[in-house]
Amino acid sequence: MDISYKVKKSDVSIKQILKEKYEMSERLILKLKKFNKIKINQNIVYIDYKIKENDILDIDLNFEETNENIVPNEKILINILYEDDYMLILDKPSRNTSSSIYVSF
Repeated sequence: MDISYKVKKSDVSIKQILKEKYEMSERLILKLKKFNKIKINQNIVYIDYKIKENDILDIDLNFEETNENIVPNEKILINILYEDDYMLILDKPSRNTSSSIYVSF
């Protein structure tokens, strides 16, 4: 998926637009930056770049990540209630503060 946006307001950073207009997380913005997926007028730029009116902001959201850094934890008991291609519903113990479950869209 690609996003193309014609800038209407100058003196705003790319990061501001991504956070405010597209509600992107800091983590996603950093990944886009890392993989050079953010461009202004077809040029790779820093996310703090101050854009100008009528600049074209292009964001390429087509990239894959590996999951090799994920380590399973057998101590966490998680019951999968429902799973399909787009959704996963889990039931985990509520008082388990030693583990974290992250929601990702």
